[in-house]
Amino acid sequence: MNMRRQSWSSIGVCIRGWEACLHPALCPNCQRVKHGSSGGSVPILAAFLKDWKTSLGMPVRGIVARFQQRQKELKQEECDEKPKLLSVPCRTHVFQSRNAACLLGKKVRDRFDDNLLLRIISKSQPHLRLFVRAQRKVFSGDLEGVSLLDEIAQQAKLSDKQVELQEVPKEEARLAEVVIQVFDRYLSKRDIWHLHLRMLQGGGQVLYANFNHSLKQLVTNSEFDRLVFTDGKPAISGFVDRTTEVSFKSVTANMFVLVQISSELWEYSVAGRPYWEALIDCFTQLVEKSLRVTRGSGHYVRMILFTRSKGVAKSDAEANGGSWLQVEQDTYAKPKNKTEPRDFYDVFWEGWARVLPAGQELAARIRQVCMSMHEEYHGINPANSTSSRPTGGADWSGVSAKCMTEASKGNILECLNLVLDHFDRHYLDRMLRSTGQAIILLTAGNGLIDAERRLYQLSHSRFRLTKPVICHFVSVRSPPLHTVPWVSWPGCPVGQQVPEDKG
Repeated sequence: MNMRRQSWSSIGVCIRGWEACLHPALCPNCQRVKHGSSGGSVPILAAFLKDWKTSLGMPVRGIVARFQQRQKELKQEECDEKPKLLSVPCRTHVFQSRNAACLLGKKVRDRFDDNLLLRIISKSQPHLRLFVRAQRKVFSGDLEGVSLLDEIAQQAKLSDKQVELQEVPKEEARLAEVVIQVFDRYLSKRDIWHLHLRMLQGGGQVLYANFNHSLKQLVTNSEFDRLVFTDGKPAISGFVDRTTEVSFKSVTANMFVLVQISSELWEYSVAGRPYWEALIDCFTQLVEKSLRVTRGSGHYVRMILFTRSKGVAKSDAEANGGSWLQVEQDTYAKPKNKTEPRDFYDVFWEGWARVLPAGQELAARIRQVCMSMHEEYHGINPANSTSSRPTGGADWSGVSAKCMTEASKGNILECLNLVLDHFDRHYLDRMLRSTGQAIILLTAGNGLIDAERRLYQLSHSRFRLTKPVICHFVSVRSPPLHTVPWVSWPGCPVGQQVPEDKG
């Protein structure tokens, strides 16, 4: 039976080949030979082959039918590859009347499938990248075309009364980065995780730069800071997927501003002025340009002066009975010794950034301390001194300028660990108006830190565990010719970088 089927198939293929050879010589109407062709037996053979095609189980007809079906499918695919364009009227609406950034009419619903990404094409602005997702919640029965929020239309500078809608692939509308600002609210890791999941629902939400209503439904007191496409250009709208980097920028963080007092401050820079003046200028700019806020409460800021004094501090008679805050070294690290260096800390301001005093007023505290130390270091007679004795905060009369250590041998890591002690207990008496933890360190050092290896490993592991913590190291000196900060300890390899812990 199988041999018979194979023979019939081969006969059918041969018949198809003969017919193709004879077809150019036949007349399509009467199966006669065309003028100019030779052979009188051709019509008889053609009729014979026609009868044979019908009686062979029609193998040739099946092949032709499949070929025609494939041709139809290819034409349909070509039609599907062409972008669908729909010309519709465009208008704007205000937020109070419609709680949506973009609305679509019934004409659009009949033309496009659900959950498709559509691009609004403007003839006056052909490069405009404005997108909307065809979902049930954006369809409106009393619309004929598209209705945009007034703020979005103004930002896009869209004034066309007639626009076109086109279906686009996801790669064209995908966002590479989304930055969200959070005001006066504590946002936990769980809240951030749930917010990210909500953005990924429905194939990825379409976000608009000037429409924060959808975001405020999830996180109050928040807004979009910027949207960026995959090509690095700013976006008016786009959709979020799993590859989008979503970051949160807290405007109310728990912040420590640490100002290190070291022996480098009494030296003169290339510009001819001491480094402590450059440090005060940097501190003033930080207060006025970075910490000053016009909306909300701002960061909760603690400002601390810290230093390390080597040897024994001044005697009581030398200090005129002054009292100062001192913290001894850990007793388990080294045996206690009278010549051990001592650490001093002075918290001279604490509160919300919205009630920050003027930058010059805060800098006056640092200026008084630095000027008195500068005069003592250079041997200026206190009777001829123009500086006043430091007032407010801790009393620095027990600290000698000539006994101060360099910044590299100071108590930087110890001070950072004290801040981390506070961050580790953020769940106790939590501030529900601040999100995030930040440290800003101002110093006259060059980025080198000499410390014990055990202390460095402890600080490194604590920074990795106490996330998220942002630490900014700001130096008023010229940067060295190597990577900084650079931590070294006795016996460490010289000229080799400490390998990072990838765990």
